[in-house]
Amino acid sequence: MWFLLLFLLSAEIERGLKVGTVGAKFLAIPVGARAAALSGAYVAVGDDALSCFWNPALIGRTSEGLNIEGTYTNYMLGIRHFGFAAVQNLGKGKYTRCFFAGGLHSGEMEITNLDEPFGTGEKFYYYGFVCGVGFAKWLTDRFIFGINLKVIAEGLSYRLGSWYTPLCDIGVYYETEIKNLELGASIRNFGPELRPGGKFVVEEEGEVIVTDEGDTVKRRYRAYPVYMDFRFGLAYKFFEKEGYNGKVITEIVHPNDNKERLNIGFEFNFGDMFFVRFGHRRILEGFGLYDDKGLLSFGFGVKKDVFSLGYSFSDRGLLPDVHRLDLGLKF
Repeated sequence: MWFLLLFLLSAEIERGLKVGTVGAKFLAIPVGARAAALSGAYVAVGDDALSCFWNPALIGRTSEGLNIEGTYTNYMLGIRHFGFAAVQNLGKGKYTRCFFAGGLHSGEMEITNLDEPFGTGEKFYYYGFVCGVGFAKWLTDRFIFGINLKVIAEGLSYRLGSWYTPLCDIGVYYETEIKNLELGASIRNFGPELRPGGKFVVEEEGEVIVTDEGDTVKRRYRAYPVYMDFRFGLAYKFFEKEGYNGKVITEIVHPNDNKERLNIGFEFNFGDMFFVRFGHRRILEGFGLYDDKGLLSFGFGVKKDVFSLGYSFSDRGLLPDVHRLDLGLKF
């Protein structure tokens, strides 16, 4: 319940929007076709290796043994996004551990300036990267606690290079005493701010660094916060018959740079071999109120023995649509 209390307090304190004030926004891009097909309503339902990107407690729900999964997204406008996770589940009474990595590459872009607004002939690219380890454990027969320890990096190929900061994720999963009702919550990307490397000459106020010669004043780039969110979700299996079942998942997301969102997903399971998924996302304008810019998504998944395949399609409104694909192996 302390997760819910934290959500309510943060919603009360941070009423104004802070769009464009955080960095490492690649961390907000959905990782995995299944999660994306459910419009990100995943914090209470994930049970695959890529679940570590959403809620570190969920890796405790993976099958015993070694689970490996990778995903690739041709995001939009030449941007490429990927994720990889390897999870070793030692059993319900023992720890589950994982290694994960993911990132984004912008592709090459023209360098412009005031004198040459159409390009100098040089090119640059942006990249973001995250890697880390995670641990989860069933503390009771219904409750899992998990944590990720990770490092993220952002960088530009032009002059600045890369800069880094450590972060952590904390998550819980709970099988409630109400039949077929599951609960999940997570705080992602909690940690210090990012600061680009290097120095530059300016006339404004800032951190002053005088060179050894004493004839030039340089200042460091300002630090900025990293994208962070709090997620609270419920999953309910609303019907179950021999060979197939259906789940509905609802999730509230509170990011540190925008309005709260409500994600709703549906997943239909046919014989634990074929899965159909739908999702819908809404921005909360106030209690019980929504905007009219809901975005839809859908996808499917196939499992056969140790092999799994997932695909998703996401409507991005005025932006190009996004297709995702992931592959998984279990040993």
